[in-house]
Amino acid sequence: MNKRHSKILSILSDGHQSTVNELSDKLSVSPATVRQDLTSLEKQRFLRRVHGGAVFDESDDIAHRMGINYEKKMSIAQAAKKFIREGETIFIESGSINALFAKEVSSVNNVTIITSNAFIARQVNSDISGSVILLGGIYQKESECLVGNLAKMCIKNLNFGKAFIGVDGFTPETGFTGRDIMSSMRLKTSVIRSISTGLVI
Repeated sequence: MNKRHSKILSILSDGHQSTVNELSDKLSVSPATVRQDLTSLEKQRFLRRVHGGAVFDESDDIAHRMGINYEKKMSIAQAAKKFIREGETIFIESGSINALFAKEVSSVNNVTIITSNAFIARQVNSDISGSVILLGGIYQKESECLVGNLAKMCIKNLNFGKAFIGVDGFTPETGFTGRDIMSSMRLKTSVIRSISTGLVI
């Protein structure tokens, strides 16, 4: 993704929609260039094209959520990458930042990524020099997560040194929070019990 694409996502995440002409003015490029950019971003499912512009849909779709606050999320993903060493086996849970992080980590030599998210597995499969292991489980269509008892059983039979866990928020009063508490928290608990190092991103 180039800097102009990142800027478009940043503009859209502020107002959730924008016209081609508005983006053209803000980016100092032609409307034709903006249209090409929007088409490219739509193919990657970051946004949806509408007549005269583009919008962010309210969706649990992981690719869509990757585009919201893209630059901030990418900076977190790049910072987390510094914890990864060549030849390491890591677990990456679902979430938009984790999806960006997985893409970054796929460039690390001979890394093995274990994940509970089909989108993440698909996204890194063509780039990674190591291996991708996708857990079994009950497939959640919108988030592309695999959850349930089978996913927990898979975790117990796999070895990994670090886990990167996604959450939706944090407050001192309630701690970490998530949208799908019942299914995802049970899997998170199984992951945390299986590792020596866990990072929340």
